[in-house]
Amino acid sequence: MTRKKWLVVGGVIVALVLVASVFGVKKYQNAKAEREKLAAVQTVANNYVKSLQSKDFKKLTTLLSNDSIKAEGLDEKELVTKYTNIYEGINATITNIKADEVSYDEADDSYSFSYDMKMTTTLGSLPVKRYTVKFVSDNNEWKVKWLTSLIFPEMKKGDKLHIETFSPVRGTISDKDDAPLAKDNDEGIRNYELGAAGSAITGYVRPVTADDIKDNPLLGEHDVIGAAGLEETFDKELRGERGGKISIVKEDGKERAELQLKETKNGKDFTTTIDSKLQKAYYAAFANDKAAVTMLNPQTGEVMAAISTPSYNPNDFVKGLSATQWEAYNDADKKPLLNRLTVRYEPASTFKALTASAGIEHGTLIPDEELNIKGLKWQANSDWGDYKVTRVSDVNPVDLKKALVYSDNIYFAQQAIKMGQKAFTSKMEQFGFSGEDKFPLETKAPQLSTDGLKSEVLLADTSYGQGQVLMSPIQLARSYTPFANSGKLIEPQLMKTTEKSPETNAISEETANTLMKDLEAVVSDSQGTAHELRISGHRLAAKTGTAEVGKLTQDSKGSENSSLVVLDADKKEYVLAGILEGSDKKPSHHLIKQVKKVLEEYYN
Repeated sequence: MTRKKWLVVGGVIVALVLVASVFGVKKYQNAKAEREKLAAVQTVANNYVKSLQSKDFKKLTTLLSNDSIKAEGLDEKELVTKYTNIYEGINATITNIKADEVSYDEADDSYSFSYDMKMTTTLGSLPVKRYTVKFVSDNNEWKVKWLTSLIFPEMKKGDKLHIETFSPVRGTISDKDDAPLAKDNDEGIRNYELGAAGSAITGYVRPVTADDIKDNPLLGEHDVIGAAGLEETFDKELRGERGGKISIVKEDGKERAELQLKETKNGKDFTTTIDSKLQKAYYAAFANDKAAVTMLNPQTGEVMAAISTPSYNPNDFVKGLSATQWEAYNDADKKPLLNRLTVRYEPASTFKALTASAGIEHGTLIPDEELNIKGLKWQANSDWGDYKVTRVSDVNPVDLKKALVYSDNIYFAQQAIKMGQKAFTSKMEQFGFSGEDKFPLETKAPQLSTDGLKSEVLLADTSYGQGQVLMSPIQLARSYTPFANSGKLIEPQLMKTTEKSPETNAISEETANTLMKDLEAVVSDSQGTAHELRISGHRLAAKTGTAEVGKLTQDSKGSENSSLVVLDADKKEYVLAGILEGSDKKPSHHLIKQVKKVLEEYYN
């Protein structure tokens, strides 16, 4: 090849290389510009998702094309209001947004991305919605082309969201014979058949407040909520589940699409073990007192009656109390809103039967053994300082039966000290002084002491039901079930069930029989503290107690609370426990007298 030809070929090659280089640079620059453009759109997409997820609708509108908003018949402010009203109206919460990456469509030279959104409303979870968002250039900025369908895919320009809810019927609370204790009438108003006589069990409902709805968005402004008793304990189950329908409605009012439909689920009915006749009888007997009485079956644990006085009429709360009613119900002295069934009191001398059982089981108390006790005061040693245990009757010698009949504090203090703190505490756990209280009315577990029986004085005081020991009337009744149930402690059962109430072996049947026999003497013996309780033709066993509250010193006087436990010694079909707060009626006498009146009706 000639030199001239080589020069021509070389020139062509150089030209081609230069053209290729220029073309390559331009292609690279175009690709870079596309990547930057895609990244800018992706940033807008990410911010859109974040703003939507957090329901920051003001921020959201800054990412939207103004022209697209106007095309849908809105301005920015109106759009924020529309989003806010819709989301708040159905209590919408976005639980998750799963977004795809932004993609470019060469066919129409546009950018878009899609996402799946999960949302909950007042009616529960919505089906997952699929959205597609397109972008437009607006003054050299990428913006979302907004459409009404970005609120809900089924929505179109001018549409509104409509929600309709249906309230469930609140469940009924009934007595053991299925007679209603709490039931909605035909107008949907809650009615309490026993009124104040049943309030300690049923509690009451009240109209919901704005705070209630804020805490539980499933509530409606015309709903009621359980505020005490079983109404509060089982409020969720009794209330049921609100039903409703969320739909998209066109401008002419016709439905375009149904977004969500939930059927109404009426509340659950509950049947209690309460005998309405007994409930009314006990309430009538103590209506003017500050008292609490419960009666349960020691074989099944079923609570036959449980009252607290003075009380309130739950029907007054259904539509809301007047200021005058509220003031009366907040009386600082009578405290009618206080459910004394769940208040823990000093059980006083009724506790002595538990101490006796523990001593027998531990082997340190021999029922027929007589102790030589002289005088009305006693202390174990000089380390007690000025403190002495006192008793009412100077009886000597004293065995277990006499100690129960005369309610001898010194006898039980000596037996507890002989037993020792460790054994005493261990045995008390078998009477329910351990774990949480499982009764459906809210109460604290029984307390033996605040921080252990760390002194002999406290151990002595605890032995006869004072010191720091605290029990509710329900817990006191439970602690006596072993004496009528072959030594087994049974859990109180307020709700009717086919399942047997849990029970544990507390003491031997022999110990139970010994205590039942000696507790009978508390009624049958003319010196017994419950002698006036006797009812002709029936064998009753009982123990009384008196606790002085508000004492400043051992020798000073405080007000008296009286306690009483009664057992049916014939058929062993009930255990009754009652507490009467201090009054001027000789509380112990009045408590026995009123209980006897109801028991006579019960036997007749």
